[in-house]
Amino acid sequence: MQEYWDELFLDIHNQRIINDEMNSRETDDSWMNWSVEECIHGLESGHLTGKDEQEWRVTENSLYEGRLILHLPESFTENHQMRIDQSSESIPSYMFQDKQQQTVIGVKPIIEKINDDQVNRILDRMLEQTKQAQPNMEIMTRDILYMDAADTNIPYYETVFLLKPDPFMQILFIRTLAERSFIVSMQFKLENVAHWQPLAHAICCSMRWLEE
Repeated sequence: MQEYWDELFLDIHNQRIINDEMNSRETDDSWMNWSVEECIHGLESGHLTGKDEQEWRVTENSLYEGRLILHLPESFTENHQMRIDQSSESIPSYMFQDKQQQTVIGVKPIIEKINDDQVNRILDRMLEQTKQAQPNMEIMTRDILYMDAADTNIPYYETVFLLKPDPFMQILFIRTLAERSFIVSMQFKLENVAHWQPLAHAICCSMRWLEE
């Protein structure tokens, strides 16, 4: 019985943390360590400085034989053991991890450009899979990120779930580049949302595909 009550109070405590974080996000953007636009500029210039004066160096990663450019903080290293599901044609997916901050970024190809109906089906399927893996998951946001510089929309969703004792956030985007679509996902501790939420959006926006 004691273990049951300990678990119950822990869940209530973490749910309050989640609610407080998300309620403040809806009413005030000052909680962010930087804006998405600042992050995009920092990723492209190779250096990020947040409101807390914390400095982040950025590296350029070339995926798919150098065709896909992905900018990440240099603290991330590729983790070959954490590959997300491979496509039916065995086109590789990639996982990068910042072990110290327990943050993971994944890129998975969908092979070809997809239309809006297909995007919605893919998002629904990914949400179902995440819900099965994390039964305590809550959907916080399902929206479209508009990227003005490229005149394109990037559908995404945000969820929170508990990896005891810590609540985590996952953001999943569908990014289309030059007739190719990719699933881009990021998972991080909810307590670090002020850093990683805007940076996740910027990482996805700054992806580039180099034509031959």
